[in-house]
Amino acid sequence: MIGVWGYGERKNFATFQITLYLSLGALIALVGLIALYLAVPRPNQVPAGATFAGPPPGAVPITNAPPIIGGIYSLSVTQGQTYIWTKGTNDHALANGSLALLDSRPFVAATNFVLILGKTNAPVTALVQPPRTFDIPTITAAVRKTPLPLASQKFIFPLLLFGFGILVSLWPFHTWAPLGYGSAPTATAMLHAGVLKKFGLYGLIRIAIPLLPEGAKPWLHVLAWLCLGNILYCGWVAMRQRDLNLLIGNSSVAHMGFAFLGIASLSLIGITGTVLVMIAHGFLAALTFGLSGYLRQQLGTLEIGEMGGLLKKLPFIGTLLVMAMFAGCGLPGFANFPGELLVMFGAWKGLSNFVMVLAWGALIVGAIYALRAVRNILHGPLPERWAGVADAAGWWRKLPFALLLVCLLGFGVYPQMLVTKVEPGVAKVLKGEEIKPLPTGKRLPWLPVPMKKN
Repeated sequence: MIGVWGYGERKNFATFQITLYLSLGALIALVGLIALYLAVPRPNQVPAGATFAGPPPGAVPITNAPPIIGGIYSLSVTQGQTYIWTKGTNDHALANGSLALLDSRPFVAATNFVLILGKTNAPVTALVQPPRTFDIPTITAAVRKTPLPLASQKFIFPLLLFGFGILVSLWPFHTWAPLGYGSAPTATAMLHAGVLKKFGLYGLIRIAIPLLPEGAKPWLHVLAWLCLGNILYCGWVAMRQRDLNLLIGNSSVAHMGFAFLGIASLSLIGITGTVLVMIAHGFLAALTFGLSGYLRQQLGTLEIGEMGGLLKKLPFIGTLLVMAMFAGCGLPGFANFPGELLVMFGAWKGLSNFVMVLAWGALIVGAIYALRAVRNILHGPLPERWAGVADAAGWWRKLPFALLLVCLLGFGVYPQMLVTKVEPGVAKVLKGEEIKPLPTGKRLPWLPVPMKKN
């Protein structure tokens, strides 16, 4: 979509970058997921009540069968006749004297396979095992019962970390995001930055951390330092941007640093904050890219140096832009504030003080580029060329922006709406990692307590 409907002279390069980085991230994550899939132990090697028996009466052993199809290889070859695990039934069939088939009961139907070497008189062992699955609750239960070996965890976790991390624009694999968002159509930037980018964070929280806890621990401090690259480096780059979309894109990548920081804390309060940051960033990214798209439609450019004094002509859009920039600074009253605050408290407990000082300093960088953008775009003299621009007219144009702002304000003023829903789920994911949920009825001290009904 960027290559066809995008903007700017570098849209083709942005398309190439996004394709390269996201394909690489997806490939690494896929390798990690396949490795996890193969490493998870099966519930039982042999089904309960199974008996070890030879082929049924009248069946021809596979070792005496004619060749079926060349190129089909066996996974287990032993000397002697073929034996199979069966569920104690006489319901066997023989297909052309070549295959001893298992019965069609549910278990056997799910696990029925015969391994054929494709060569006459080749001794083969057919094994029946419970099927593997990609179902997350089933895998979680299996891993809780029989944890994966430490070597497997240390091998698989970095694959998932960097695979999912690239999809979320983890520094230094982030360069596809700012230019991609700056060149993308408005709807594409809103959807990708606001929604699709969160899938990688979900994968880390839902899959990598709970299933590979011991493999994660050696990488948490590495992740903490990498996320400082998001927070500090991308914030610094945002300060130097002259294009509004590039500024918003770098700001978006910087905010993902706080999400990674909460994951690196491996604490209930920190990861709860990460989920809140994910939700708040979704609303904020959609709002800011939507506003920049409106300005592009009216002005034909997003060069900050060519703007100025637009608050006089665009009071509604200008006010929303000011509030969106304040929300990006982590100002209290907006949804970003409680999420970043919880992340900071969680990281303060689990990470070094030096990391925390740098993370707090990044808030100053965010305030600088946000306030500078507000000053250069909305204040000062209005250039004559913008005398004909029009503000958003009609409720149908104002409603989408207003809804996004209401969500930012609502979850910022009363974040307990999210905390009460998110915290139990995070506690369940982290169960067994020496992280206990808050006692029933106990609330975080800095969050408001709802009024009781009479």
